[in-house]
Amino acid sequence: MMKIPRIEPETVITYNAHEDFAEIYTCYPPMIRKLDKLAQENPDEWKILKAQSGGKTYNCPKELVSFRKGSIKRTATQKEAAKSRMEKLNLNSQKGEAV
Repeated sequence: MMKIPRIEPETVITYNAHEDFAEIYTCYPPMIRKLDKLAQENPDEWKILKAQSGGKTYNCPKELVSFRKGSIKRTATQKEAAKSRMEKLNLNSQKGEAV
């Protein structure tokens, strides 16, 4: 694969209202690895359309493309409560108990 300057790797997602599939082009190595894994594990939904030097183009049902609002901001108290719950879950799973 051709070496691309750190500032240039991009991912472009294209779809429209009249087609059922999205086309994704990327030359960003972590995204290529992620999409290659999806294509390998879910060949009915994810396809590699084209592999050229520096990037790959994929195809998937457009309902698999999602956008999120952003990360949730938690207070220190909420973080501590979540940590306690996780520690309790981990302890119970090590003992083989149901939660």
